[in-house]
Amino acid sequence: MAKMNPDRTNGGRYIPFPGPQGWGVAAFISILTIALYVSAYAIHKATYRDPRLPTTIPADVVGSRDDARN
Repeated sequence: MAKMNPDRTNGGRYIPFPGPQGWGVAAFISILTIALYVSAYAIHKATYRDPRLPTTIPADVVGSRDDARN
């Protein structure tokens, strides 16, 4: 039984694939990644509250803290 050598099937010549080689898919994934990053950043900036600011303490915690002092 003869061995099949993949380098010799085309007479030793390289024959490139004539298609677009996946550049469209790579561009789509890159654009999708950038869009998701920008949207996540926008959501973060719109909803982030600094935990050190007193306006971010829930009202029920503030109320129970004031009741404990009296």
